[in-house]
This record gives sequence, C-alpha cells and structure tokens, in this order.
Amino acid sequence: MKEQYTARLELFAANAQKTKKTFVWQNAMVNRLAALLYAVEDKPADCDAISESHELIKRNTKLFSSFRGNSAISIAALLSLTADKEKRLADTPPLP
Repeated sequence: MKEQYTARLELFAANAQKTKKTFVWQNAMVNRLAALLYAVEDKPADCDAISESHELIKRNTKLFSSFRGNSAISIAALLSLTADKEKRLADTPPLP
C-alpha cells in the first residue's frame, strides 16, 4: 500500500515538472492542479492534449467567459482526460 502512494507522489512530481515547463506563464497552483488530475488517474501528464483542450476552450468561449483566465488550464486538463472533449464542453453550463 505504501508503494502505491509513493508511486503516485512520484508521478505527481513528474507531472508537475512537465506542466511547469510547458505552461510557464500560468499560475503555479493551476499547473499543479493539472498535474494532480493526471496523477489521480495514474497517467503521465499529456501536455499536448491539455494544450489542444485549451485551444478548444478558446475557440468555443467568449472573451469574458468563466472558462478563461486562471482556471483555463485546469479545465483543459479535465477535458483532456475525457473521451469526447467537444461534447463535454458543450454540455457544461456556464457559470453565472
């Protein structure tokens, strides 16, 4: 059991380093959240998929959307972990 936690922590640390290098201009805590989302799924961070999801968000939201700003990378990480990104984004209601 302890080895499982150690492996997940090591995966989180590796994911955090990868997202830090890729998303340099984003908030450090948001990058860590993206890394954690992948670690919880026992997957290495796929920064290309996160970037693609981030571009999808940019194309499908307005300038003052609540999906933009600091939360965009964490939302993009969530989208990148789903099978049908476009449908999931379309089904998500905007925040008031």
